[in-house]
Amino acid sequence: DLQAVAARLGAAIDAEPPAGARAAVLAAVRATPQESPAPSAPPVPLAPTSPNSSTSSTSSARGRRGGARWWALAAAVAIGAAVPATLLVQQVQHTRQVQAEQQQVADLLTDPSAVLVHQDVPGDGAVTAILTDHRAVFTATQMPPPDDGSVYQLWVVRDGQPHSAGVMTSDDGTVRQFADDFAPGDVLAVTVEPAGGSEQPTSDPIMVLSAA
Repeated sequence: DLQAVAARLGAAIDAEPPAGARAAVLAAVRATPQESPAPSAPPVPLAPTSPNSSTSSTSSARGRRGGARWWALAAAVAIGAAVPATLLVQQVQHTRQVQAEQQQVADLLTDPSAVLVHQDVPGDGAVTAILTDHRAVFTATQMPPPDDGSVYQLWVVRDGQPHSAGVMTSDDGTVRQFADDFAPGDVLAVTVEPAGGSEQPTSDPIMVLSAA
């Protein structure tokens, strides 16, 4: 049962890299005018030695302008690729975060004190919590988004007193939050709070999860 839950939790936040990242970079390259390199200019003498010295200076200046154009081209390509490159970096960071969270979930599942709590969410959603003697994790799939200006907030309720475990952000309907300060007898509760979260709950819990 624990292995099946671990697989479901991992698949719930699986993500593919941006499909259009490579195409966007190549499109930026194609849209940038390409120029042939300027011909090599002969060395410029230290002092004019013949009437043709002015021609050499002109060729040198042309070469410098050609080099400047190549630098401008490289800058244009870099600017065109900046946005998709940023998306790729963000995707890599997100993937690493997901992998780290999956490892933390796996560690909790191997805890001898682990207790699984499951609850359905209206609209084919589901909530799964792993409760241990020292830590807990809350995961919900297909959660309806809260109203504008509101967020979901997770609470650890101990002896009737709620302690915030953090605001939960939705990733395509999936939310996950770890409660690092969890002890036997504690309860997890979720409320809808104003954006940014609250120091104390301002609404009744929409779900309550406990090991009992």
